[in-house]
Amino acid sequence: MSERVRTKPFKWTIEVEVAPVWVEDGFNLTEERAQSVFLRELGWARSDEVTCKVIKAPSRKSIRRIQGYDDTPKPKPPPGPFAGYPMGGLGHPEKLKK
Repeated sequence: MSERVRTKPFKWTIEVEVAPVWVEDGFNLTEERAQSVFLRELGWARSDEVTCKVIKAPSRKSIRRIQGYDDTPKPKPPPGPFAGYPMGGLGHPEKLKK
């Protein structure tokens, strides 16, 4: 058997597009997840033989928003006519009259 020549690793640059429904359901491509996919596809490859790097990804904020975790502070509604009264005015004398 011939001796292997050491060379630089082969490199592919890929672009992955995922339908929004998958991100809504929790998918987020990390370097670990990408490496797991390639290791599974290559079968007998070791983790030191395959590396993956996410060069550009959607912002964390946009991913959290589509997954229903919008961290944007919501404006408070303006105070109503009974603001400051217990139970939002339900205990106000006008409300107690029948």
